[in-house]
Amino acid sequence: MRTLVVAIDFSDITPLLMKEAARMARCLEARVYLIHIAAPDPDFIGYGVGPVQERQFRAKELHNEKTSLEHLSTELREQGINAVPLLIQGETAKLLLKEVASLQADILIMGTHGKGPAMAALLGSTSYEIVQHTSCPVLLVPYERDKQ
Repeated sequence: MRTLVVAIDFSDITPLLMKEAARMARCLEARVYLIHIAAPDPDFIGYGVGPVQERQFRAKELHNEKTSLEHLSTELREQGINAVPLLIQGETAKLLLKEVASLQADILIMGTHGKGPAMAALLGSTSYEIVQHTSCPVLLVPYERDKQ
């Protein structure tokens, strides 16, 4: 069975990624791993210091992300697609590359927000870093605001 990995960030591009993942999964008879890399906790959270409100906020945020990811996975399963949700915390590009390798992905599907070269140079580009360092094919799905 082939393995597709879909990087989910819960932005406006998510429905496009889900549509493409479903199409490819059906064509390739593939298992789909929906991966969301959540922001790492601030350093102080693990030490029991810092504002209680921040810890509560992060816990609620992670719970909501997990629930949303499970919902997306259920949508694919309802279409007859073998889908597995994975939520991981940490550095996006680093962890995504690690999971793609670990799962021996046949293809990675991810969105690109098209910030342009100036913004990518200033902020870095997760898509660019992934394409440069992964050994599997990457399908970049562009976000086109006027088609939404």
